Amino acid sequence: MKTSIIIPIFRGESYLPGLLQAIDAQDLDNLEVLVVETAPGGICRKVAENHGARWMAVETDTFDHAGTRTMAARMARGEVLIFLSQDVLPTAPDTFSTLVEGLLHDEAHGAAYGRQVAPDDSPPFATIKRGFIYRNESRVRWPSDRDRLGFHTAFLSNAFAAYRREALEAIGWFGERALMCEDVGAGAHLLLAGRAIAYVADAVVRHDHPTALAIEARRYFDIGASHRHQRWIQERFGPPRPEGTRFFALGVRHLIKKRLPQLVPVFAARCLVKLIAYRLGRTHHLLPQKLNSRLSNFPGWWLRSPSP
Repeated sequence: MKTSIIIPIFRGESYLPGLLQAIDAQDLDNLEVLVVETAPGGICRKVAENHGARWMAVETDTFDHAGTRTMAARMARGEVLIFLSQDVLPTAPDTFSTLVEGLLHDEAHGAAYGRQVAPDDSPPFATIKRGFIYRNESRVRWPSDRDRLGFHTAFLSNAFAAYRREALEAIGWFGERALMCEDVGAGAHLLLAGRAIAYVADAVVRHDHPTALAIEARRYFDIGASHRHQRWIQERFGPPRPEGTRFFALGVRHLIKKRLPQLVPVFAARCLVKLIAYRLGRTHHLLPQKLNSRLSNFPGWWLRSPSP
């Protein structure tokens, strides 16, 4: 069975060489790698082609989290499609094969995603976030779980996820337009089509995501806006459940355990800023489009055409 690995990148010169080397060391056979570069500068193309990867370009003013991945998925040749963020690295030679095994374990599985952990030298805030979202127990979420889990039933992350090509194609891929959360939208469509989503905790990648508060705030604004854009998910599964109190308590315990109590006020302030940003995103339709653009990590997306 052929597997395609799809890697959208933007200014990925510092990430791509190491990621492609790590892919070369994986024990998964019959692979093709597609590197999809936004605002290409030439360096990444040479790196990709030197590793035998296919390379394609996307102009900055046409990039879209959904549309770009849909384009790449259609061009891929694999029966299994693995999507990666440029800033992840597998932690073992069998990371990808473990994820694919979890996907193919049951014919009903339409998608699978793996565990993300922060690099060892990450700030404690990154470790808290990854540990809260990605637990160390595997599980499978079925359509019937929406009564128990609500909106979270559809969660998965395209930073490290695998799909059955035929299942993804049947739901219209990721669509053509999404500010963010195209993966959650695909997860919801798969569940409504009777498929299941597997979380494979033994397939682990290190995810070096920026933790600067300004970037995090814009990210949470975009998540809030995306949740409003995808109101149909909430209509079918229920609204996102507030988990801020539980997240804050976990973070405080982690900081105290690591003997970093002086960071608790900073952590509290970060949580408050992200909450405000998320709520601003949920009410973005009341704000001027130019202001939405300034509050977002993807300013051009807002100015291209009216939001969904």
